[in-house]
Amino acid sequence: MRICHIREFSYPIVIADGVGALIYKLSDYLSRVEASSSCLITRRALGLPRLDTRGNMAIHRVGLDPSRNLLLLPKVGDYSRRFLFSVYSKDARFLYDRNVSVQSISAIRKLAEEAADSPILKDVDVFHCQGIWTNFEIYIGRFLSRRFRKPLIFQLQGHFGRDPECMNLDQKNTWYDPIEGNRTLNYSKAIICGNKSTLEIMKKRTAGRVKLVFIPTCVDTSFFNPQNNQTEQKKDVLFLGRLTKFKDPITPIRAMKLVTEAMPKATLRIVGGGPLTRKIQLTIRELRLEKNVAVLGERTETRRFYNQSAIFLATSIVENFLSNSLLEAMASGLAVVATDVGETRNLMRNGENGILVPPKEPRALADAILFLLSNQSAFRDISKNAIQTAKQYDINALGPKYVRLYKEVQSEA
Repeated sequence: MRICHIREFSYPIVIADGVGALIYKLSDYLSRVEASSSCLITRRALGLPRLDTRGNMAIHRVGLDPSRNLLLLPKVGDYSRRFLFSVYSKDARFLYDRNVSVQSISAIRKLAEEAADSPILKDVDVFHCQGIWTNFEIYIGRFLSRRFRKPLIFQLQGHFGRDPECMNLDQKNTWYDPIEGNRTLNYSKAIICGNKSTLEIMKKRTAGRVKLVFIPTCVDTSFFNPQNNQTEQKKDVLFLGRLTKFKDPITPIRAMKLVTEAMPKATLRIVGGGPLTRKIQLTIRELRLEKNVAVLGERTETRRFYNQSAIFLATSIVENFLSNSLLEAMASGLAVVATDVGETRNLMRNGENGILVPPKEPRALADAILFLLSNQSAFRDISKNAIQTAKQYDINALGPKYVRLYKEVQSEA
């Protein structure tokens, strides 16, 4: 069996891309357990070749090749980055140049034709679209499914709803056509929903015409684990994620101002990139926290940050799906302080496997951090319970659900 994943954001991407991590974990699982192979159709990005392999996965990046002059700009990780992204507070998640970004359906048709000619699509059995964030996934997914006469499934890990920070599937944008999106969703053979709220939305949108499957976010506990790390002896606090309004990285900084008044040596490390980078730097200087708060930028490897920290902060304001980084932190034995919102409250049991606090309240967040740093017994209990919770979401526990679904849609097709 050969699975083709379709995902706009280029791979490997910078930190805080839970979907990218899922693709890699699933590809590795299928290769290791099912002797299956995986490939990926994605966007072209700076410094990355058109054809590539990562682990057990073949990759074809479609689209324009950015100007060679851009490759001379500063590097982060293993590939080149545009320095202007951070200067003008652009979302650093988009590795490709904004000037060559493809958004409209008419423009994406050219990418679909290029993808259809890819050598990696030989013997593909199922097309698996990772999300419906853009016209890229919805159009190319259906195009390739029809061209090769193979079943199409979608996976919706993201957030959907009427909140301004959520994705509204009925709102037309330059990057998402709701008519095209709804047509493609109903054309697919199955839709994987990462949370119960998305499942209810898809029931109404597809009116029972499409098979709906609930599979939550997974984590590889063989890779993310405590590694005998005595984290309760440390004072390091970690925020790892996209630096956007949705993730709210500002509140942790304001909370650290209160924490350092009681524990001057406590530190916060912020790992990630995004449009709030500049505002974060200004807030740190404003609160005179240069010695306590470090902004480390984006990274492609995350495990060492978990292993070097004691507490993980998940401060999203409308998180209604399980955060990939939150599960990784729990599997690594960190004590998690998370906002009491959306699907997160279904994962966290306050005071047992983590601490829940109201969103955008620095005082409550600071109190939770101080409690964990000063109470080693409570820290150990929460850490132990967090590890056990993460094991329920291990890829080896959830992987068989993907395999069953692939085989079902393949046989039905």
